[in-house]
Amino acid sequence: MGSYYRHTVDRLVMDGQKMSLNIKYPEIATYLGRAVELDGSQWQWTWNKRDNFALVADMEPDTGLFIFGIHNAKTEPIDPTNKRAAAMYRRFNRRYPDQCFHTTAPEAKMMVGVANHIVYESDKFGPMRQYIHKFETPPSIYVDNPNKPRFLAILGGNIRITKRGIEG
Repeated sequence: MGSYYRHTVDRLVMDGQKMSLNIKYPEIATYLGRAVELDGSQWQWTWNKRDNFALVADMEPDTGLFIFGIHNAKTEPIDPTNKRAAAMYRRFNRRYPDQCFHTTAPEAKMMVGVANHIVYESDKFGPMRQYIHKFETPPSIYVDNPNKPRFLAILGGNIRITKRGIEG
């Protein structure tokens, strides 16, 4: 099942010693697969299939990766006029999406270290399998709640999404 996501969240902006979340993420992001594990410098999170946490990304340069639960996401048929979203999905997943999800993620308020690697499950090259991506330049991890996060943002580093997968 192919899909892309629409969501609105805020990016981190520094103001002296204060941190606030203020810059909007792109409205449309591409579904990369089901999040399985995120290993950080200070925390590690794992999700099973029942948790249903999605890994999504903006397909623009200097992208971020976002992980959040999609239990209550509203599903609808693909809007045929949204060619950019379909092209973004196809570039990574090598097929056209068949639906889209609308969801709103909570705000990521706290930086909790840097990401060492991410494990996700995808059927981008055929049967469903797990992929491990070790970050070359560790990006920062932001969460809404470090003990039981509902939303994680992985920003910075040198993340790129290509037809080969996550790079950087």
